[in-house]
Amino acid sequence: MAHQAEAVDWALGRDHPAFFLEMRLGKTLTTIRWADRLGYREVPNALVVAPVTVLEAWEKELTLEGEHFTTLHGLSRAKREEGIVAAFQGDGKRRHWALINYEALLSTPEIAQLPWGLVALDESTRIKNPKAKITKLCTEGFRTARHRTILSGLPSPEGELDFYCQFQFLHGTFMGCRNYWRFRADHFSPDLYGGDWMPNKGVRQQIKELVHSKAFVLRRTDAGIENKKVYETRYVSMSREQAKLYKQIEEDFSVRLASGEEMETSYAIVQQTWLARLAGGFDPQGEPISNTKVDALIELLCGELREEKVVVWYRFNTELVACLERLNRLGVRCDHILGGMPRDVRKQKLQGLRTGKTRVLLAQVKCAKYGVDVSAADTEIYYSNVWSCEDRLQSEDRILHPMKKVPLLIIDLVTRDTVDEDVVEALQDKGFLARYLMTKIHAGIKRRHTK
Repeated sequence: MAHQAEAVDWALGRDHPAFFLEMRLGKTLTTIRWADRLGYREVPNALVVAPVTVLEAWEKELTLEGEHFTTLHGLSRAKREEGIVAAFQGDGKRRHWALINYEALLSTPEIAQLPWGLVALDESTRIKNPKAKITKLCTEGFRTARHRTILSGLPSPEGELDFYCQFQFLHGTFMGCRNYWRFRADHFSPDLYGGDWMPNKGVRQQIKELVHSKAFVLRRTDAGIENKKVYETRYVSMSREQAKLYKQIEEDFSVRLASGEEMETSYAIVQQTWLARLAGGFDPQGEPISNTKVDALIELLCGELREEKVVVWYRFNTELVACLERLNRLGVRCDHILGGMPRDVRKQKLQGLRTGKTRVLLAQVKCAKYGVDVSAADTEIYYSNVWSCEDRLQSEDRILHPMKKVPLLIIDLVTRDTVDEDVVEALQDKGFLARYLMTKIHAGIKRRHTK
């Protein structure tokens, strides 16, 4: 597409460009074509580091482009080393790509010391945390690579500090700082509550200008490609038993289960997780206590949406499994994606949605938010939400496609008087920070507790 060609032309004058194209604008193909334009002598080999689900998209695009590649993840260490040797031996004619996920890279850190022609970090926010081992490996390694690039549709999900480590990987420095902590100390100050760091006056604009000078930034609207999103919220009420347990946890940080077992915690994050489970109809141990939310989902899928392909997103596996069992009993053509599934199985399940064999696909957000193409569906339902802006936006855009013209329907199932309400309210602000979300949840708990 025209915007991809423009991105390639822009990148040709830079050794270490960043491609910040919103989801579904074709970052993968853009990077492959950029490497092709650089030529075989300049880039005889290339390493792509990405989440496993994203690597599947790379395999597809590289195959379509006639490129030679080796997938390194899922192999024994010995087989992985053979693949690396093959990438550097080459055949003198075709560029050799090596594909690896972040976890496998951590287990084979010597890869970061090799003189690659090109290293691409896809979904580069994976290295935004300066304390993480993968961040240190990527920012301290790969210094002998001739070209480095980062790819992301949402490069700063939690604020401007997210940029530092990504650009440190590219250039070794950002805004004159060679250290994340120096960058934060020089350009940010603690907020009034001491829970977050806010950019000093004028810094936000400085960062914006610097990012735009070093990255090709493009939104779908600017590319003339936009699927209008229509958001709806459907409310359900708690059962009596559900409400009783919910109140116990909110007030006392403890709960007495139907089995007679008592559970208690002194940690707010544990309390909030228990409350989130209860909002979905399950006790803290994952045992079902209410069918109201499952019933609401079934009513939607077998009623208003009975003729449509739908993707349903979940935070907890127990919720997904319960809904899957109900749909199977009703004879609904459904399938599911959970973490740990073999790649070939995952591909078959996604293919089922595209071909029509599957009408409803149930997916766990954390394992399917990257690189999964479920654009055969125009509707998605959030049975529950992971408490992350990035996870929500990434998963939302899995049903996007540049050629789509129809509006996309996104439905949140919300249990009244629970953390569901707080999370969905916070998610309506697409730029919210993780700490802001936790503040909203805490405020909601306090408000309901004092009613």
